[in-house]
This record gives sequence, C-alpha cells and structure tokens, in this order.
Amino acid sequence: MNKLFKKIVLVISTGFLLSSSCKDVSSNSSVELGSDKFVTATVTEKYSKDGCGFIFSVQENGKTLLFDPVSLENKFKQEGMKVIVKFHISRVQQTSCFNAQPVIIDDIKAIRDDVVGYIRKTESGCGIYIETADSKERYYPVNLDSKFKQDGLKVSFSYNVSRAAQPKGCEVDYTISIVEIEEVK
Repeated sequence: MNKLFKKIVLVISTGFLLSSSCKDVSSNSSVELGSDKFVTATVTEKYSKDGCGFIFSVQENGKTLLFDPVSLENKFKQEGMKVIVKFHISRVQQTSCFNAQPVIIDDIKAIRDDVVGYIRKTESGCGIYIETADSKERYYPVNLDSKFKQDGLKVSFSYNVSRAAQPKGCEVDYTISIVEIEEVK
C-alpha cells in the first residue's frame, strides 16, 4: 500500500510540476495559436542553461510568453533576431525546455531591422520605392502609408520580403512589406 501511495504522489507531483513550469498561454490570448495570424517574436537562447535551445518570446499585455519550436531552421538561430511567426501547439507535451510551450512553426519570416533609406518617386513602373542609404538597394513597399510618400523623405524602417509581384516596369531589388517605419530628422 505504501508503494502504491508513493507512485500516486509521484505521478501527481510530476504532472503539477510540468503544468506549472510552462508559461501561461490562455485560450483568450491574442496570440491565437493555430490561427492564420502572424505574431511578432524575438528569438533568444538566454534560457539555454535551463535546457532550452533557441526559443522565441512574444510580448502580450505586458507579459512575456515563451515558445519552444520543435524544429527551427539554422538561419533563424540568432540571439535577438526579430521574426514574424505563425505556429500551433505541438502534441509533444514537454521537451527538455520547461520554460516554454512546445510549438510547431507553420510559417516564419525574419524582420530586417533599422534600415535607413530615402523615398523615391518615379513617373513609371513602381511609382514609388525606397532606396537604402548605405547599399543603394531598391525596395518596392507594397504597404507604404500615404504620409510617407514624399520624394526625398529619409526614413528608418523594418520589413519582410514579400511574395507580391512588382508592378510592370518596376526595377527594384526586392518587393517588401513594411513592418515599422518612421521619418528620420
């Protein structure tokens, strides 16, 4: 009887520890796991001493939610890298990382940060593009807010490469989707 009691206590304790060690991911969370919505996250390895490899954190309502991707491509394994990611909960109940919820990545894209460039207007092709200040690369932004459509305006922006088609006659290096943009004085 004593051995049976110890086994029951061990099973209950293990379940309690596993469930309490995960960060809170409530059903009313705006992270909307399993949806088609992308969320902005930061890749980090600062929990590696706790058995985690590269995980990502999502800021929500003043809380940091941690997620452990079951498989993360090497090109995303960079401390502090900003990404937009779409994911769903993994059926794996727990990994060696007890600080984060295991997830399967459905789609992930790197956000390029702090690029400085100038808005350029043209009469044909793109109509408007951004030319980077340092490398002179040209980007066609598919979602540029009209308040930034001023020829010669200096801006700092972050972006994702877009799969959207370039307008006919638009000679740029990349089509992009702006994540954040602000005027540089």
